[in-house]
Amino acid sequence: MIADQCLTDKNYFQAFLIKTDSSGKLLWERDFRKKNFDAALDVSTDSSRSIFLTSYSWKDDSQSLWLALLDQSGKTVWRNRS
Repeated sequence: MIADQCLTDKNYFQAFLIKTDSSGKLLWERDFRKKNFDAALDVSTDSSRSIFLTSYSWKDDSQSLWLALLDQSGKTVWRNRS
């Protein structure tokens, strides 16, 4: 599992998450497109293989942290912004 951010063609950062198998083959990828700057901070899983992603967002003078819960296939279950 890899969480990071990339610079888009609109000149802002976008958080993304990818999952690979043990040989490095891509299983799925998810991005979190927004019209602000998002930087993935950390990714973790629990014993039921749920995925937790933390990220930092900023736009103009506003900054926030958010936490997302994804299922094993990468679908967002919920997302909470502080």
